[in-house]
Amino acid sequence: MSDMRSKVSNQMLASMTTIINLVEADWVDERQIHGNIYRALALGGVCSWISGGKFNRTKHNRIQQIMRLLGGLLVWLLQILGPVVLALNTFKGYGKAETQLDFTKFHGFNFSDWYKFDVLIKMIATMLLFCFICNAYFALCDDFRAWRNMTKIFRWYEKEGMNECWLWIDALTNCWCVVVCCIASYLVLGAAGGAKDVLFDALALLFLYNLDDIGGDLGFIAPDQWPGREFYWFYSRCKDEDGKDAPNYCCFLEVLFTFTQFVLIMFAILMPVAFVLTPFKALK
Repeated sequence: MSDMRSKVSNQMLASMTTIINLVEADWVDERQIHGNIYRALALGGVCSWISGGKFNRTKHNRIQQIMRLLGGLLVWLLQILGPVVLALNTFKGYGKAETQLDFTKFHGFNFSDWYKFDVLIKMIATMLLFCFICNAYFALCDDFRAWRNMTKIFRWYEKEGMNECWLWIDALTNCWCVVVCCIASYLVLGAAGGAKDVLFDALALLFLYNLDDIGGDLGFIAPDQWPGREFYWFYSRCKDEDGKDAPNYCCFLEVLFTFTQFVLIMFAILMPVAFVLTPFKALK
């Protein structure tokens, strides 16, 4: 078995599919690289996975393949445009009147929303906002870790049909989506008309930035079609003959992820305080 491990780890095999299918079940443990639609496309696109093996255990016709690819592109558009539209929907002159906020009426922070029964709705919205931002931070940390691991695999083993451009899209889209979703959550939760609207709006935003995850609510790629454990096994062995690690990651995207994490920490500290003091009721 050690000879096979050496062969899988050090030789340039024909394709990533060949490598993953050679990894035995007793070589892997619970550690894995979490997948999303962008990392799937980076490995040659979902259409190239229909050949069988651990990538896909069932047969699909050509129409289903095309639908998977189109679904991935639509997920990207939804994550780019969705939070922006939700944020714009709260401004005067865009969207329904009951969800609009007129910031020309803003004359300073105060506690006017904390009167009578509005205090319960405000408390729920404030707690949901804080939880939403914290969850966005941890989700971004997980995406950062998975992106870094996949990038290491690509730098060590990049073959025809694999496209690292999708890993750039993965990083840029995730950083954009979590930041804009947090900003949109501040506006959308503030403009909500009641407790039910607050809960539903928060869940809608949560759904939006998890939309690309494999195993999520959209079933373009099933969890058992993403060999995350096998990828982690291969990632941990991406070293050359001298034992040196794989080439470095993209410095710009490393900085972007780190900066986005800092922005989310600032959001978690400042945004709930601003939400408590913003008189949303007076802005409607």
